[in-house]
Amino acid sequence: MILIKSLKQKLLNLNNNEENNQQAGRISRFFFINILLLLSMLVACQSNEVPNTTNKTSPSFTTSPSPVVSEKPDNQIKGITYYNEKILVNGKNNQVHILTIDLSVKNIKVIPYLSFDRIYGFEMLSEMVLKNNAYAGVTSGFFYLYGRPSGLVVNNGALLSAGTGRFNSLIISEDEAYFETINTVVYAKTSTNEVLSIDTINAPIEGAIQSALYNQYYGKTDRLDFPHTVIHLLDNTIMSITKTDGPYDIPDEGVILCFRNLPAYTMINKYDQLTLTIEPNFEITTSAYECSLMIVKDGMNIATEYDPWIGTLNQYDPRTCVGVDEKGQLIFIVVDGRQGDYSSGVTGKELADICIDLGLINVAMLDGGASAEMIVNEKIVNSLSYNQEERPLAGGFLIIVD
Repeated sequence: MILIKSLKQKLLNLNNNEENNQQAGRISRFFFINILLLLSMLVACQSNEVPNTTNKTSPSFTTSPSPVVSEKPDNQIKGITYYNEKILVNGKNNQVHILTIDLSVKNIKVIPYLSFDRIYGFEMLSEMVLKNNAYAGVTSGFFYLYGRPSGLVVNNGALLSAGTGRFNSLIISEDEAYFETINTVVYAKTSTNEVLSIDTINAPIEGAIQSALYNQYYGKTDRLDFPHTVIHLLDNTIMSITKTDGPYDIPDEGVILCFRNLPAYTMINKYDQLTLTIEPNFEITTSAYECSLMIVKDGMNIATEYDPWIGTLNQYDPRTCVGVDEKGQLIFIVVDGRQGDYSSGVTGKELADICIDLGLINVAMLDGGASAEMIVNEKIVNSLSYNQEERPLAGGFLIIVD
């Protein structure tokens, strides 16, 4: 950098001479060209250096400059182990960050957290960790426009977003983690046994979706700008039935059921009983999150070349995944990428092989690329791939120690 400043000063001096002396100017052009070539070479060399991890992030956080490879796992806290390894994959260097959580340790909780604790919005992972006093945080999965989750989200038994049944969801109970395909079913039954089907939870009524359940996690209103019928339900009792042409306020207590067209034959009135059923029903000690495709199942590499959320898995990119090992431990993995010889990134199949070598038996993909991030004990431990800057996320996994 000192050399670059010196060369820039020489350029300035040459330019001044050029204004005062035409002959000196002709000579300076030769030097100018040579110096520009030298500057270009210096900049090119700098771009190939191991990235400087001076992150633009929360001032309370430090970042990990070129992580030192751990010969043995470092146990910072009982039940949580973080370490990183430098792994050679097909002749390419890769920095792999491994966070293992022993769910049998009672004071540890792993929850899928949405930014601002709401369906919509984006925050830095460091902000989520700080706000919730979490010990660690990892990038989670995928989201639609404005941060709406792509599938099932359950936070300590509270259902925030419905399962689609398309992909496996990570289920985290008190002392175990496993994967299961969840298709959320919602309906309400009147006192005369008429069944009102509810198409979705905390998602827009659009396209084939004709009805939805909204709770406080969705925001202040149902965000619907067309004529619809709203039923305010509290403890399975109808508190009000309202027809409106625009957004309706979501009450502080209970939920609202919104219908584009409530069936004309439906006979319900204020204070009638309307029994709401959501299947499956989760215990308060359970959290869940819908991931993307599985890349390891029963210890076998089943990674494909394409993922519906990620796209091609044949490129060398930063990757994030979550899995369980034979002991039932929950393991998050982040592989740094797009950083030259420091860490190239891996394909989907290569990531699956790494997971198998580390002892994982079931693994699902999470969001990677520029979003791939892992925080442990107030430090961003991986090297972020885009200018060493955090990317705003719609959610993340938080590991909280009570």
